[in-house]
Amino acid sequence: MQRVLAVRGLAAMAAVLVLISLPGCGGGNSTNNKVTSVILVPTTISLNEGSVVQLSATAQASDGTAIAADISFTSSDNSIATVSSGGLLCGGVWDANIINCNATMGQGGVGQVTITATATAFNVSATATVYVHEKVDQVQTIIGTSCTSMGQPVNVTGKAFSTSAPGCSPQAPCDITSTVGPFTFGSNDSTIAASSSGIVSTFSSTTNTPTYTSGGTITGAKGQTCTLSSFNGVTNATATVPLTSQNTIASGTQLTITSPGFGATVAPTTATLANGSATCSGTATVQTEITSGVMTAESPGITTLFSSVSGVNSVGVPYQTCSVASILVHSSSGSQTSFSLSAPNTQGLTADVLDTNNVAITPTLNWGSSSTAVATVAATGTSNGATVTAVGGGSAYVTASCAYPNCNKGVSAQYSQNVTTFNVSSGLNTTVYAASTNSTMLVPISTTNNTPSAAITLPFTPNSIIADPAGKAVYLGSSSGLMALVPGGTTVTTFGTATGTILAISPDGASMLLSDDVNNKLVYFDISTGTVLATAAYTATSSAYTPDSAFNVFVDPTPPPPAQPQFGVGYPSGFLASLSLGFTPSFLDVMAQGGLVYISSASSHEIATYSTCNQAPNLTLTAVSPTFITAIPNGTGAVAVDPPALDVVSTPSTLSAGCPVATQSSFSSFDLGQGSFTPAQLLIDTESANVWVLSNLSNLISFNLPSLTAGSVPIAGGAMPLNGGLTVDGTQLWVGTSDNTVHRIDTALPGDVAQVAVNLTNSSGGAVAPNLVAVLP
Repeated sequence: MQRVLAVRGLAAMAAVLVLISLPGCGGGNSTNNKVTSVILVPTTISLNEGSVVQLSATAQASDGTAIAADISFTSSDNSIATVSSGGLLCGGVWDANIINCNATMGQGGVGQVTITATATAFNVSATATVYVHEKVDQVQTIIGTSCTSMGQPVNVTGKAFSTSAPGCSPQAPCDITSTVGPFTFGSNDSTIAASSSGIVSTFSSTTNTPTYTSGGTITGAKGQTCTLSSFNGVTNATATVPLTSQNTIASGTQLTITSPGFGATVAPTTATLANGSATCSGTATVQTEITSGVMTAESPGITTLFSSVSGVNSVGVPYQTCSVASILVHSSSGSQTSFSLSAPNTQGLTADVLDTNNVAITPTLNWGSSSTAVATVAATGTSNGATVTAVGGGSAYVTASCAYPNCNKGVSAQYSQNVTTFNVSSGLNTTVYAASTNSTMLVPISTTNNTPSAAITLPFTPNSIIADPAGKAVYLGSSSGLMALVPGGTTVTTFGTATGTILAISPDGASMLLSDDVNNKLVYFDISTGTVLATAAYTATSSAYTPDSAFNVFVDPTPPPPAQPQFGVGYPSGFLASLSLGFTPSFLDVMAQGGLVYISSASSHEIATYSTCNQAPNLTLTAVSPTFITAIPNGTGAVAVDPPALDVVSTPSTLSAGCPVATQSSFSSFDLGQGSFTPAQLLIDTESANVWVLSNLSNLISFNLPSLTAGSVPIAGGAMPLNGGLTVDGTQLWVGTSDNTVHRIDTALPGDVAQVAVNLTNSSGGAVAPNLVAVLP
């Protein structure tokens, strides 16, 4: 029995009487005083025996305005549920004073009842269904499949149990599911699974998207507001459309749903308005049918679902929207994967995406270009599409991925199985920057006339230099802070919290990783905000970003004891995890597709490959003493310096689907014809044609990948190369040397065609060699 104080009962009744006597929206009287509908809320109730709930009813005219009217309530079975004249519902029988709700406990009080609210003077009614049941003490959520493909209804059900009803106990709960009302379902991440309540949706297997339909024709004037109260006699959910002028939004008009929308917090794209009519203005709110208990799979990933009934929630149960298993990128109009463009022309791409159920889906993909100075890529927002725009001369390789946080949330990332190639024709006009680890001078050099500009004074002595992939800035690392200079500028911006040696910059130019060997930490720096996002208690010798810029990898050969050498991973926003290696790593790089990581080890005489998605070992190749390693830009493998040879790791350009990657690589070693040498740097042009090795020899070692032949270019004056960079089109190689100048190598000749004096000096005024060189795209 539930006892309701008389004062409480009278207050509730008064509230309902006030509600049903309200005038229409906006405070004016309806021009039509005839009641055409009664709105009863809620329409479905799951009620424990002896519990009480308040119903509300509103009489409305055909234009949606509220009308004062006498409304009576009746129950189809007063032995199961009774309702007062004010709409106070009892899961049992009210006493004469509407104070005590007297329940019939056990099975005798269980049943389904229809409550009818009637505007008696107009004989217009609305009904609500009431399920009276034994007390719900526990709710359980059951998910029927291992995963649900994106856009499809989730196979989720609920069960209700009583532990307090006669014959039931916590040790032996009674299943009362068949007696309770509809369950509602929720998700702890509505981007992965969300309630479809609010808009009646029909799934389309053709487009893998839901279709939405609601009723009504809206007319009105700009700046006014009106609410359409009900269609199909049901309320609560809303869909909103802005009216921009005196107009009529007729049948077939596409509307933007804003609240609550498909997936509760995620609005659907469109809805079709059809049937019925009503007059509204400004922002029109259309209330449509509630589809109770329906969940829809959203983006691929993992979350938990829960169910509830009669005010009791279940424990969350793991759920997965099927993860992406394969991505193949090609032309939006065919199967082509290689293109020639001239700036600023564009090319459309699309990605064929299959999930683990082998269903074609359209998740939010991350697109990436290997060189944004050559070509940029941007998602179109529809049908896995993207647009590539040519920028400058050279080659760029475009990929797509399904990765955190947009896609495959909580599960392994999936990278493109292939790359698309863009060869862009354009003139070369860029700047080379020369600096030294022994000087606070930075000298720009124009590639058009081989002429240095006035030296720029740096606030700190640099230890590293790197160019932004799009040519927006040049960055120098130091133990005192990061330094940045924009092209053509003379003012150096500093970031004192980002200390260390720059190891890698993301392809999109938004973030970088520094290794601070002084303070024994890694620093993740957000270039876009100029802030340090995270640090980790590691140092590293090498780092790289995935093509989509969403993931970072590094190797730490000497972590603090007792830790073993580490293969570390992280997001641009911070460190994630690390894997102990059974060998001491030297350097690493990420395959152009993103799916594999190549790790060299001079001391262990091997090159190991790992799946990027989960860091699982893929293959170990026996070598001699491989040091520097770099991925071949066109996605056909990697090259490693292995004196006196160059190791070529050949990987099929189309990787296997799924995680981990099963595709295996082969290995060949080619003598460079220079005898013994100590490598200092490894470079490869964007055309994936020529490899360059800087070493302790007075010449530059070259290797042509298409012909698999080695060569060399003598450095003028017998100077030793220290550090260098290639122009984005691969036609020039600029090298700082031991003779204190920067040499320009024309790679087509090949030959050392110019030596530029940069006149770097140390704090004592002595000349120093330019051992930090960066070529701005």
